[in-house]
Amino acid sequence: MKFTRPFFPVIFLFIVFTAKGTQFTDSLFDELKNAKHDTTRAMLYSNLAFEFRIENAARAKLYGSKALRLSQKISYLHGQGSALNHLGVIYFLQGDYFNALDYYMQAAPFFEQTGEKKAHASVLNNIGLVYSKVGNYASSTSNYLKSLKIKEEINDEKGIANTYLNIGNNYYAMNNMNEAFKYSQMAYNKNKKLGNREGLAQSLNNMGIALHGMGKINEALTHYLDALKIREELGDEQEIASGLNNAGLIYTDLKQFDKAHDFLNKALALRQKAGIKEEIAESYNNIGFNYLKQKDYAKAITFFKMAEGLATQISARYILQNSYDYLSKTHEAQGDYTKGLFYHKRLLGLKDSLLNTETKGEISRLQADYELEIKNMQLLRNEVELQKQKAGSRQEAIWRNGLIAVMVILLLVVGFIFYGYNQKKKANREISAQKEII
Repeated sequence: MKFTRPFFPVIFLFIVFTAKGTQFTDSLFDELKNAKHDTTRAMLYSNLAFEFRIENAARAKLYGSKALRLSQKISYLHGQGSALNHLGVIYFLQGDYFNALDYYMQAAPFFEQTGEKKAHASVLNNIGLVYSKVGNYASSTSNYLKSLKIKEEINDEKGIANTYLNIGNNYYAMNNMNEAFKYSQMAYNKNKKLGNREGLAQSLNNMGIALHGMGKINEALTHYLDALKIREELGDEQEIASGLNNAGLIYTDLKQFDKAHDFLNKALALRQKAGIKEEIAESYNNIGFNYLKQKDYAKAITFFKMAEGLATQISARYILQNSYDYLSKTHEAQGDYTKGLFYHKRLLGLKDSLLNTETKGEISRLQADYELEIKNMQLLRNEVELQKQKAGSRQEAIWRNGLIAVMVILLLVVGFIFYGYNQKKKANREISAQKEII
């Protein structure tokens, strides 16, 4: 059984305003009429794109495009980055990951150029989300770790917690429940310190998912229900749907099928209201799974096929993997071994493309590289602090210059290591290509 992946991924947006609703949208139009500067107009268009991202994606794209064109016309770098990121979010929510990635990749250099570290880290996070959705966990984790490094440099505690959750999401997808739980718990501790109730709910949900994967059903249900309670108090319908979905799957495990049916269908209704195709497809799979456990094979196949169609449409390979798995098992249970084998072969082919030993190894190397770099940076900081205490102003200048030289040498060494690593990656890609030809 598969359940909701660890919370709906954290998508970062750059919004000048924080209010919500129709009244706020009207105020944006009023401000647009009275705006005297092109930079202001560009950001207002960008914020309107955000406001319409769910209820009217076509209109959202229109405003996002206006924001981008105007920002390009006046060479407004921040405006270009924000508009590109918002357009990426719109396509991401539609399940169009190819265009989402294209916009995110265009957005990142603008924030790097303007020195807006928080915005740059956010776009890197969003790039990681897209790679995760299409099953490229190595590239996803690489971008998450880059984002995490920047967030730690600027002490973005909330952002750090969110990235922990996203990294845990990757480990969950790779069936490494211990690491998934570890990162979710790290996020929980940080969100508790911050008093971030939304983050607490997300963390509890993720911890429940990892526990569920470990087979600790009762502990998982407790975490799910605790998360659901907070989300209901916050009134976040999308996250309420996630909580309902996960609790419903626990009730399926407990063979309380009517209760599971109630929870899962409530989750589906909220997801259809939001119009997020990936989550709708996921709900189809989970409702089908509930029918499968009741041996109502006809209804189960109906929902699995609906999930398969939608997941194929949006290239949600992780959900498609679940659909193939369920369809194979359902047809086999009916005695139709030909169809069962057909879907089993599709499942194996998809699994091979989603994850292999090299991918796992690359993620481990990325994690090790990141931890080593952080350790080295901390050692340098400690050395600087020590020398500040021992030396006067002249000695401080000498030590500072020496440390700069050390850092330059260290960067050259790290660059050499990564050059060798990239050459190895290139060789691996060539080997892979040769295998495909053979």
